[in-house]
Amino acid sequence: MLWWLNPYALLAALATVALFGLHGTAFLALRATGELRERARQAGGRLAPVVLVLLVVLLAAAPLASASGFAPLALAPGLAGPAAVAVAWPAFRKGRDGVAFAGTALAAACLPLTAGALTAGRLLEGVAGASTIDQLAMVALPIVPFLVAAQAVLWWVHRHRLSDRSVTFF
Repeated sequence: MLWWLNPYALLAALATVALFGLHGTAFLALRATGELRERARQAGGRLAPVVLVLLVVLLAAAPLASASGFAPLALAPGLAGPAAVAVAWPAFRKGRDGVAFAGTALAAACLPLTAGALTAGRLLEGVAGASTIDQLAMVALPIVPFLVAAQAVLWWVHRHRLSDRSVTFF
């Protein structure tokens, strides 16, 4: 029951929170202007080395935490995470907000891929039956195009940097 409450899981949770904090600062630097943008860039520059260390420690501890036979290939997506943060770190300092955002987005995508690869054996034990998947697909698949379209519209409407003159939802 409490197999998830172990030092590795707590380290992974801390790394995830720090990584998404960094990703938030990159997004804010990308979208804001003026003093808020500068503060987000400074916060990102200070948080990036912390996230980098946490991801490297998490990756180094992965073989010790693997419950079912460790496969070195499972770490392949995990190697891209620290590399992406290492690219984002100087991008914050140089004002290259798009590069910083792309780096943190890549690192955020690599984290669940690595976790899934490391816990594939345990995940496959709990997979739902084919009939359940079919029923879920019948409900979910028709909704996906609307969700993608809504996301595209929101990104298009808010494609410019935000300032005190921007119209927002709140």
